Amino acid sequence: MKTKIFLLFFYPSLIFGNPLSDFAKYTHNQNFLERYITADGIRIGVREVDNYPFSENIKTWIQSIENFLVQNGYIILEKQKRGDFEVIKSKLIVYEKSYIYGVALRYSSTKLLLIEFSGEEEIFHQKEKQIFQFIEHYKKK
Repeated sequence: MKTKIFLLFFYPSLIFGNPLSDFAKYTHNQNFLERYITADGIRIGVREVDNYPFSENIKTWIQSIENFLVQNGYIILEKQKRGDFEVIKSKLIVYEKSYIYGVALRYSSTKLLLIEFSGEEEIFHQKEKQIFQFIEHYKKK
């Protein structure tokens, strides 16, 4: 039993599988802690930014992101909690094609950890489960 707990805690990919098995990892991560892409263009980026201007409430950041998306033509599809993250998923229609853009946000008093994901809607839905598994199990390296 102790071995299973150890493996689950330290090596979740052995138990859950690699959630990003269809993704290639970028080796040059300008402004990102990690970045991934699929052959068909679905992208994930992880970055950390300062909690500035300082806010004591994650709702301020969620509302700010939501306002920015709506003001730029995105349709908010859903807001939900996934693991330690608050997630906003949106859609933008460009020349009759639909694209998904989302951001998962984890808050601390000094930093915001963002996991952004995007891609063409039809293809995105094929990878959505993997993306949300990645978000739910993400631990900063």
